Amino acid sequence: MVRKTISIIVIEDNLADAVIIKEMLKNDQRYLVDHCIDLESAIEKIEENNYDIALVDLGLPGCAGTDAPNMLIKAKPHLPIIVLTGSDDPKLIQTLMSCGVQDYLIKGIFDKEILSRSIRYSIERQKVFRELYIQKALAENIIETAHAIVLLLDLSANILSSNRFFGEITGYQYPEIKEKNWFELFIHGDNRRNTEDIFDRCLNEEIEQGFINHVKKKNGDLIPIEWYYSVLKNEKNDLIGVLKIGHDITERKRTENEINKLSTAVDQSPSIVVMTDTSGDIIYANPIFSKITGYSFEEVKEENPRILKSGEMEDEFYNELWSTVSSGNIWSGEMINKKKDGTIYWEKAIISPVFDNDKKIINYLKIAEDVTEKKRMEYELEQHREHLEELVEQRTKELNDKNTELERINKLFFNREHRIKELKEQLKKYEK
Repeated sequence: MVRKTISIIVIEDNLADAVIIKEMLKNDQRYLVDHCIDLESAIEKIEENNYDIALVDLGLPGCAGTDAPNMLIKAKPHLPIIVLTGSDDPKLIQTLMSCGVQDYLIKGIFDKEILSRSIRYSIERQKVFRELYIQKALAENIIETAHAIVLLLDLSANILSSNRFFGEITGYQYPEIKEKNWFELFIHGDNRRNTEDIFDRCLNEEIEQGFINHVKKKNGDLIPIEWYYSVLKNEKNDLIGVLKIGHDITERKRTENEINKLSTAVDQSPSIVVMTDTSGDIIYANPIFSKITGYSFEEVKEENPRILKSGEMEDEFYNELWSTVSSGNIWSGEMINKKKDGTIYWEKAIISPVFDNDKKIINYLKIAEDVTEKKRMEYELEQHREHLEELVEQRTKELNDKNTELERINKLFFNREHRIKELKEQLKKYEK
């Protein structure tokens, strides 16, 4: 197995100390060692070359305290650093480690083996730290950009952390709520007892997901939030806190209310309302459908509306109907259907396709009314009209016959009067 070469830069103004380090490493082919006597030239080299690790003297000219490692970290944040120092002051060592240094070596008391081990350890440690840093940065970025509330509470429900979205929803900035009690600040009224019970069960790892309660905003408004919980534990498996992920469901609640209103309106509609899937199988029928047809919804669910066929309509009629709606158009017309008890009834219907956002047909909707009584009345009116027409025709004929008889009688009277007049004139002549 070929070992990877480790490129090292030693930043040491004391040439004797630098030579000691080089001598320790020169016979090990894994190491390539470069040397600088001041921090400025070292930073230039670090920016030009891809070093694996830096060994830096704490007492470089112009540097005090932790200046040298801090400047290196600023120039190359992910470069592992080993500090070379002549002091074993615990406070100094703690300060060095907290500022990002991977290890330290006290001059004069380390050998080749210790140096080599420290180099390998520091590179590996920095690699782990970098991976953790990336994971932490990724997690923080996800949390801050998430369109969801993220809260971290301690075991007493005091707020340890919150994300940007929580501030946008509630109107609070994090410094205003830091270490404040969650229940006292945000949960009020009858909501509180139930929410505290949920939290206590969560601490006992009896987690209830999807719990909904109302959270009080800074302006006093209440908003419905759906919560998901997760308990946090340390390396000893001790419970240390609770992570809460929340979703503002205001719009969902508003939509549900609108749907409920619409559902109530459909259920109480005096019209038949039936919805099918794209295969034509029934997925919804309102109560008036059951009242008119005699079929309960459970009986017709996933059945095809052909169960209502009466046999009075031609197959061509149904083919034309299906062709119309399946091509995306609305069909309207009348049909004769059959109830569960075999009774025939007339139905006037409008059947339309239902589209999704991509204009794809996802359902078919029928809105219809029972027009049997209307048809009966129309039939009776038609029969009555025809009867009246027959009566009028018969009466007209009788009147015409009487008029003809009157005309004949009038003609006889006219002829008689004319004859009497002629006789009178002849009598006058005779008397003369």
